[in-house]
Amino acid sequence: MADGILFRDIFKECVSLGFKKEQLIMSRVVRHPLFDINKYLEILLKKPTIFSNNCWGTYTYHQLGLEFNSPLINLYIKDSDYIKFLKNPKFYINEKIEIPYDKYLLNSNTNFPVLRIGDIYLNCNHAKNYESAIIAWEKRKTRINWDNLIVMMQTMHPKIEEEFDKLPYKNKICFVPYKTNKKSSVYIDLIPNLPDFNIWLMSISIGKGAILYYNPFDMLLSGTVSKIVDSKSN
Repeated sequence: MADGILFRDIFKECVSLGFKKEQLIMSRVVRHPLFDINKYLEILLKKPTIFSNNCWGTYTYHQLGLEFNSPLINLYIKDSDYIKFLKNPKFYINEKIEIPYDKYLLNSNTNFPVLRIGDIYLNCNHAKNYESAIIAWEKRKTRINWDNLIVMMQTMHPKIEEEFDKLPYKNKICFVPYKTNKKSSVYIDLIPNLPDFNIWLMSISIGKGAILYYNPFDMLLSGTVSKIVDSKSN
């Protein structure tokens, strides 16, 4: 089927005619070079929730035409705040979301909504305004599948990586720009001669599918990354 607005219109009409949601797949998903209908149907059935500290999760959902089963969409969270969130996510999910008026904003140059839950901040850099950011958060947090979490992080800092590695999640991935022996970490080695490359930009590009670095269908089913490319092949 088609993509974008056209797909949404066709989708609604097909559902009204009695078709099941899993029978309707966007054309961009079918065109994916690693598309596997059986794996895709299994992903739809398992309804994974992705937690990520940048838009990697958003783009992963979008690339595969999946519903946003996570409130961590179209926003980013600072490393230290994200670790706090992951240590006690249900606490923060159930906290009242607020519009902060404090030194966090006074000392920043943000031109987008920033929300606070407890003592952490959500930088809603793709939201048009506070109202839309809050509505999206409240709506999507009800879709969390606590039985199938995929937890992702990208960081430049080994100490943060170590904290992440100790978290008790079965399916977790940490993208880092350096070699590491941490079980949950993935060294993005596409640009080996540029050690200070933007790890955020690279992880986003991978999430979008602009770089075919691993099989996203396998990743959502297993919660781990098995690279299908490396720096030597580029």
